[in-house]
Amino acid sequence: EAAWDACGIALLESIEASFALDDAQRMEESRSVVEQHAGGMAKTGTQLLHDTEGWRNLETSLSAVRHVMEACGGSVVGRDEVCSRLLPLALRARLHTNRFVRETSLFVLTALIVGASQLDR
Repeated sequence: EAAWDACGIALLESIEASFALDDAQRMEESRSVVEQHAGGMAKTGTQLLHDTEGWRNLETSLSAVRHVMEACGGSVVGRDEVCSRLLPLALRARLHTNRFVRETSLFVLTALIVGASQLDR
């Protein structure tokens, strides 16, 4: 529970900020990443550039939320910010264009379900 108290709200704000980026900002970030990696893309398979490059903050924040939720379990699932903010964000992320964000959102949703099941015990 202390882990959520220490960073939960900041993680939610990070996720919300990632979703709030408008298309122009996202396009500029993508263009910048492509320019930085130009010429090196053909060298190795690990250097292939995904259109997902600009979504690292979102994936990382969702992953951090997942781990905090797994550590805290049912003790934080019923909190207002989890129900009113995290659940809608996780549901939105599961429809994201980035496959890594979608995958991570499913882990967050699983952590929420497991936490909720602990409340019933």
